[in-house]
Amino acid sequence: MLAPRKSWALAARLRPRLQRHEAGGRHEHGAWAARRQHPEAKPCSVKSGLDYVFSLDGNQPTLLAEATRLLASKAPDTAQAKTTDLVGSVVVERYVWITNKMTGYLDWKHLRTVVLVCNVRTDKTTGKRVVENHYYLSSLTHTVLHP
Repeated sequence: MLAPRKSWALAARLRPRLQRHEAGGRHEHGAWAARRQHPEAKPCSVKSGLDYVFSLDGNQPTLLAEATRLLASKAPDTAQAKTTDLVGSVVVERYVWITNKMTGYLDWKHLRTVVLVCNVRTDKTTGKRVVENHYYLSSLTHTVLHP
């Protein structure tokens, strides 16, 4: 299976878990993995009884700095999930870490988990290696998102 591009990698990985949770009576789809978060999206999702999974970019520098502080130094062998795919001549490894250490951080009362997805792409022909870290915020609990 080819992995979705960049910010959708986590969405593809977690969607089956969210759908199983949704079948239990709660609607978890809300503002699903928005590439850029509108400032009003979080309150609207929560007020509507929906949970959220937002991509965390530079538009929230304080949240991004704290998520980076907590998760960026994680070693690949401590990842909670790992996948490896071959896409043409590129080996794509993905590592996932989830933490609940930012629960209720700042004015994000409904924030429950922060996720780091690290994509490591290695071109087999050139040996070039590219590492990308993608952070996500969610109101879902660690147990729902656990890989």
